[in-house]
Amino acid sequence: MKKLSILILTVCSMFAFGQKVSDYKYISVPVKFETFKEDFGLGELLIKTLRSKNYTIVPTDKLQWPSDAQSNPCSVLMANIINDSGFLRNKVSVQFKDCNDKVISSIKGSSSIKEYKEGYQDALKQTYVSISPANPINQVQTKIQETTTNNTQVATTATVSAISTDNGAQKFSNGKMDLQRIQIDNSQFILVGSNSFFSICNL
Repeated sequence: MKKLSILILTVCSMFAFGQKVSDYKYISVPVKFETFKEDFGLGELLIKTLRSKNYTIVPTDKLQWPSDAQSNPCSVLMANIINDSGFLRNKVSVQFKDCNDKVISSIKGSSSIKEYKEGYQDALKQTYVSISPANPINQVQTKIQETTTNNTQVATTATVSAISTDNGAQKFSNGKMDLQRIQIDNSQFILVGSNSFFSICNL
């Protein structure tokens, strides 16, 4: 049982670190960006661009989120625009964080336009080419329990990317590696890799 818990935890950790912005459907954009004295129209520009790439924008107030996002907060990314300007250029960084406050992506843009509003907006536009269109997968928040030698249970939380298939099997992917879980019976399942590697696990 302990070995199985460690195996699942390792697989889940690989998936969590392999997340991309395009894996998400919902993105929360704040009303104000803390590193800017003014908005300079950046929020409106970011929202317009994200919507054009098929993302659903939600407010920072979780009570106003759709029901599926409220039941699974890990399906929502938090967006932020950071002022990273230097002496001669206006620079911004668009940052996306997951439900564990982990940075999924940080995209930088810069402009030689000296006027603040025009310069910041121009720098922000430079980041858009690096934001892929939404291609969401299920973000499942899973708790894994590991039994230690003194029978003390330790709960660990991980974010797993899961895709359900028509045959009842479940696929896990981090964008680089694919695994499929096939249930044999109530106490056993198989983890199958894309290279036909498999492991039989007992629950």
